[in-house]
Formats: sequence, C-alpha cells, structure tokens
Amino acid sequence: MPRDGMLTKRLKSPSKGLSVREHEKLTVLTKRRYPMLVQVDEEGDYVIGYPDLPGCMAHGPGIMAALRSADSARRLWLEVAVEKDLPIREPSDIVDLMTALK
Repeated sequence: MPRDGMLTKRLKSPSKGLSVREHEKLTVLTKRRYPMLVQVDEEGDYVIGYPDLPGCMAHGPGIMAALRSADSARRLWLEVAVEKDLPIREPSDIVDLMTALK
C-alpha cells in the first residue's frame, strides 16, 4: 500500500492513544482552514507546506496528488500535536502571511 494510503487509513480510524476529549479537539482542529504554500520543485513535483504548522509538508507528482498528501500530512500533524499536547497555532490571515513572505 502506498505511504499516502497508510496515512489516510490511519487517520480515518480513531487513534487508540487519544482520549475522548482529545478526539473532540482534533475534530475541531481538522476543520480549520490553514493557508498553504505551493511550489514546484526542480523535478516538477508540487510541494505544499503549511507555514502555521512547522515541518508539515507534502509533495506529489501533480497538484491533486500533492493536495491529497498535504491534507493527510496536516491531519497527521494535528493528531500528533494533540496527542503530545504541543502548541497549535491559529491559522494565519492570508493577507498577513503574504505580507510576511515579501
């Protein structure tokens, strides 16, 4: 099974390590709309990162594959952050983010 498929399968089933309260928190967090940065690398693959979720990145050979991978990566990042009780930023305002990137 491809790596992306494993992540998706894991995310669809509840984590055994999360409490009911943590599952509720994760449900709320996964509904947030975090801005993405999309780039094309030297090989022509799309690379997507979430500036508000440090280290959360994904890639794919086409934009749709990259978006699917990015969604799985975002959900997994949030799940791990909830499980480890790490700070989770609010989504940035897109205008503020674009200004910061200039």
